Amino acid sequence: MRKFTLIVAALSSFASIVFAQTDTINASNHKLVMSRVKTQTASYLVYLMDSATQKPGYTDLWVRSLRTTTRDNKPVVAFKWQWYRHDSIAREVTGVADAATFAPIFESTYFPSRGILAYDFKNGYMMKSDTVAGNKVPDGKITKLDLPIFNWEMDMETFGLLPIKKAGQKFVIAFFDPNGPKPAYYTYEITGEETIALNGEAGVKCWTMRIQYEPEAYAIFWITKQSHEMIKLKEYFKGKYRFKVKLY
Repeated sequence: MRKFTLIVAALSSFASIVFAQTDTINASNHKLVMSRVKTQTASYLVYLMDSATQKPGYTDLWVRSLRTTTRDNKPVVAFKWQWYRHDSIAREVTGVADAATFAPIFESTYFPSRGILAYDFKNGYMMKSDTVAGNKVPDGKITKLDLPIFNWEMDMETFGLLPIKKAGQKFVIAFFDPNGPKPAYYTYEITGEETIALNGEAGVKCWTMRIQYEPEAYAIFWITKQSHEMIKLKEYFKGKYRFKVKLY
């Protein structure tokens, strides 16, 4: 009887640990640590590398910024992402998110080949914004958002708001790319801790986080423990690595 009791207790303890490690994160359950949001600008070197030959591919520069402001007399977070390639702008994104939930309110994306695509997010729908001149989104286009989503264009900033406490945690996050197919939940796991060397004398303590997109595609993120920033990404897909590294 005592052996049976110990087995049951051990299984119960294991189950409680497993379930405690999984958090659903969306724009309605207030689990992001919004007190970390601050005015900031960060630049990232983004480049490809062939996994077999180590031959480098394209190299881009990303400049991403957040700032707190107001919109319609309500506190919001303004986002800007400038993507440069060959000394030219390859994409420019501006967005607005609710300051309390990080839920998207507005986004405008400029593509050199497609023009401006701008959307408003209202009452569980994404629709063409009527406040942006030259908006190329078709009239009447409306996308139903079945989940309380975050804007995937702002994923790097969202990761810094996760309530990370220990290795083994899993976050199931509701993301949506405004120019993608549909909202979905994606599972990210905190896999451990690592110190990233900045130079010969300094290092930054980080959490490592992983997502498995497909059996042969994954990404690993390094998120600083103190400043809660994503400072590095290593992604693998179709025989290539993609790196994003914050510039200091």
